[in-house]
Amino acid sequence: MTASSNLTGYRPDIKKIGELVHKYGAYYIIDACQFLQHHKVDMMEMGIDFLAVFGHKFYAPYGGGFLIGPKNFLDEFLPYQIGGGNLPYITREGVFLRYKNQLAHDPGTPNAVGAVSMAIALNQLKKIGIEKIESYESNLAREAFDVLKKNEKVRLLVKSNHLSTVIPFIIEGQDSQIVAERLNKEFGIGVRAGSFCVYDVVRNLLGIEDEQKIIEAVNHGDTSLIPGIIRASFALCNSRNDVKRFIQAINCVTQNN
Repeated sequence: MTASSNLTGYRPDIKKIGELVHKYGAYYIIDACQFLQHHKVDMMEMGIDFLAVFGHKFYAPYGGGFLIGPKNFLDEFLPYQIGGGNLPYITREGVFLRYKNQLAHDPGTPNAVGAVSMAIALNQLKKIGIEKIESYESNLAREAFDVLKKNEKVRLLVKSNHLSTVIPFIIEGQDSQIVAERLNKEFGIGVRAGSFCVYDVVRNLLGIEDEQKIIEAVNHGDTSLIPGIIRASFALCNSRNDVKRFIQAINCVTQNN
């Protein structure tokens, strides 16, 4: 389950859903890529069996990532890749003899620098205080949200009670990709625009029921009809001045629309 939507920021009740999962004897895996850098994670308290995160999501360089899970479960399976010393021996009959430790899950040369950088990034977030981070970022997003909802040409695609640190929206009558390019080139503001790999969510949010013309266009190499949404994200690097600049830019973009 995704702990926080990459498009809307929606956060389901992880613990409550986990209780249901475990009621039926299933394992519970959480994708916390959009969650860990903003909110506290306690795997035991939240009932999480597996936790997956990529390092660049919480400001760590060098392409690291990690999966935390029960050792007894992981040791039951061969690693998904073989080589680089992660198994000690293969018999004449082709039987893999494997380690019963973390080495079994590290094919090739481990990304040691990536692991160190993730540890440093996580320690830095802990030093700042994840509760302080969550409060700070949420206040920035709320300030932007409350002003944007007054602009009749802006259609917000997240409910107020679901607001996290991202604001998905469209500007009526304007192409989302073009709006994103204008915000970048004219105002120096970076946002994302597109379908965010969640096409069904985007179709539902935009009320698209007939996608035949989209399919035909894409089959002919034309991506201009693919529905898109703009997403503004707020994080530690942002300030209230950034929020003000963002609002001013949106007002300018919608002024003559």
